Amino acid sequence: MTKTISRKGDIRPLLSSVLTSYREEGVDACIHSFHELILLHKVKFPLLEFCALELFSDIPPKEHIYFCDRIEASKQIGGNVILGIFLQQRLSTDFDSAIRDTTRYISKGKEWYVSDIIGERVFGHALLNHFNQIQSLFPELYEHRNNMVVRAMGAGTHYAIKKGLSTDHCTLCFEQLLKQSEARDHEIRRGIGWAAKTTAKFHPSIVLNHPLFEAGNSLPGWLVNKINIGLNRHAYAQRDSS
Repeated sequence: MTKTISRKGDIRPLLSSVLTSYREEGVDACIHSFHELILLHKVKFPLLEFCALELFSDIPPKEHIYFCDRIEASKQIGGNVILGIFLQQRLSTDFDSAIRDTTRYISKGKEWYVSDIIGERVFGHALLNHFNQIQSLFPELYEHRNNMVVRAMGAGTHYAIKKGLSTDHCTLCFEQLLKQSEARDHEIRRGIGWAAKTTAKFHPSIVLNHPLFEAGNSLPGWLVNKINIGLNRHAYAQRDSS
């Protein structure tokens, strides 16, 4: 029977059982226990992030990807939070591998939330904390052959901007977003439009001073609409704070 877990006090004993199963029986038993005790239930994302950090710390690095592969195969929505945190943590020790595994898992996803959940936690974190490294991969990631990876970069860009990405870095990201302005794919438009809207909300000068926006809105209508929503939200926030 599915239950709702919304407090850290409720998740701790369950996670303790999962970790005990790992120590006593190994990673496969741990995965099974985690699936049955936690993933099959409705758990708030912050609690899943807490679980992921604890598991990441207890499971040796050599077993991280095997663990993640099994979690991905379960196709549980909460499993994407676990994948996102595991790969986020691996960015500082094996950046290129973490990005490769991120694109691999996102490419396997069949639902939009896979790209958004993982994209925010990995790509967003990378933009905030490893910008120079991920910038070298911009052509590959913002123009990836898999539409959900491009959507994930949009989600990651949105997250990073909300969390304080610098104006200079936002400007570089916005240039990448514009390279997808002629995209016809729905998922790409969703991700790119989301990030462009957030850029306009938090850094309107980047948009207003861009040659393509100044030149009579020579951007496609769908993208201009998203940008205008962001600009309007910025203006509303300014009025509200005055």
